Amino acid sequence: MELIPLGSTEQNAIMGTNTYAGPWDVFSRRAYPQPDEDKPHLRMGRMIEPFLIKAALSFLDPEWLVLLGMDPAFVKTWTWKPGKSEFVDITKDGITCPLRSTCDGKIVASPRHQRPLMLIEAKLVIYSDSDLWSYPLSAQQMHPDTLRESVIPQMYYDQAQSHLMRFPDVQVCLLPVLFNYTSKPEVYYVARNNERIAEMQKACWEFWVAHIVGEAPPVSDASKGMTQYLALQEATNEMYAPATDRAIDLMEAFYKTKDEQVAVDSKLDGITNELKKMVVDTGGWGLAFGDSRLNYKPNKNGQRRLSTKGLRRDCFIK
Repeated sequence: MELIPLGSTEQNAIMGTNTYAGPWDVFSRRAYPQPDEDKPHLRMGRMIEPFLIKAALSFLDPEWLVLLGMDPAFVKTWTWKPGKSEFVDITKDGITCPLRSTCDGKIVASPRHQRPLMLIEAKLVIYSDSDLWSYPLSAQQMHPDTLRESVIPQMYYDQAQSHLMRFPDVQVCLLPVLFNYTSKPEVYYVARNNERIAEMQKACWEFWVAHIVGEAPPVSDASKGMTQYLALQEATNEMYAPATDRAIDLMEAFYKTKDEQVAVDSKLDGITNELKKMVVDTGGWGLAFGDSRLNYKPNKNGQRRLSTKGLRRDCFIK
């Protein structure tokens, strides 16, 4: 029996909330270990997640972050960093159950900080399951009296609590979610639930003692196991149908181009702002082409206008 720490998705399998796996799957991975297969849909997920997180966080209004508990002093300096494997040991009666959790990212106060302010768990979700998610930040009135915790599937709720388990001072896990590959991502949030965390720790320790240390196979419900298997196949077919090598290359090119587009837009905004400052500082500017002029200056109402006196129509690129 391999004493591999229980991962976050295995923890919700033990809790009975994982749609695609149950306690038997957790046991069999240790009793009958198989080499991990790097399937195309897993590679696609790893490739998309950083772009998904970056795109989703770009939509976060600073006021949202403050309402979610961020110190206002960090609103202009915060950034995100990729997550890494974190471990928690649950020890009772001389027996230790090791738990492992790897969130996709963490929000920190600035690039030089390491301690997380919030955690991030990105998700690619079957579009037909989108009705199981409600109260994204974008759809809420951002006010302390009306802000509601998002409603998400219990499987992902437990996974978020597993991530929060490692950091007692962190109160929020953000979930950027993509319901199809080219849509705008939505951001959901889950608050820390210490009661649920305690339930998960207790269930995992009892499972570890009975089935990993004790090596007794858990009772398996064949009907439920088949339901989970079919659900996994449906998810794979619907969500990862295009997950071929060529599709992965195209998706990577798409998201990298989107990333470059954001950088170009930011550069253009900087140029525009500098030109606007020149107008304010100098009262306007103009370019002369012989007898023709191109002027950009404020008018008598203080509004900016573009004058193209003397320019021929064929001077403009259509």
